[in-house]
Amino acid sequence: MGAREWFEHIRDESEQLDKRKHELDEERAALGPKGQTLGSIGGGGNADGMADVDALILREQAYDLDRARLDAEIEQATNVLYGMSGRGGLARRKGSNVADILCCHYLQGMTYAEIAERLLDDAKAAHWCTVRAMRAFAYIDRMGMDYLSQT
Repeated sequence: MGAREWFEHIRDESEQLDKRKHELDEERAALGPKGQTLGSIGGGGNADGMADVDALILREQAYDLDRARLDAEIEQATNVLYGMSGRGGLARRKGSNVADILCCHYLQGMTYAEIAERLLDDAKAAHWCTVRAMRAFAYIDRMGMDYLSQT
């Protein structure tokens, strides 16, 4: 897997986890406290009132494991961009703007237009950001992610 594919994978996983978190939060809110009744009036209710809660807890635990795995990948990607010291990696070799473009787009989910507006104060420079990102991926593939993260 090349650098671009790996960063795209991280971005896609992050988006999916954000959606899962939102769904879990909504489900938890729907299962919130409700009026309690004594006895079983009317019948036909859920025989195990905790089954939905137990299922939600299992899904939340799976989410937490997936989030921890993704956080480790994001840390690795950050090391490639900025080195383990925070002063190396791609930023040291090609400039902090180049590393920031990849970080903002792939790790923070910003569009290239948003990045251009923030970094260059010119939303029309999105194409410049895209070109820089593609060149950065070629450089990362040439140099190696492990090498860049160690520098």
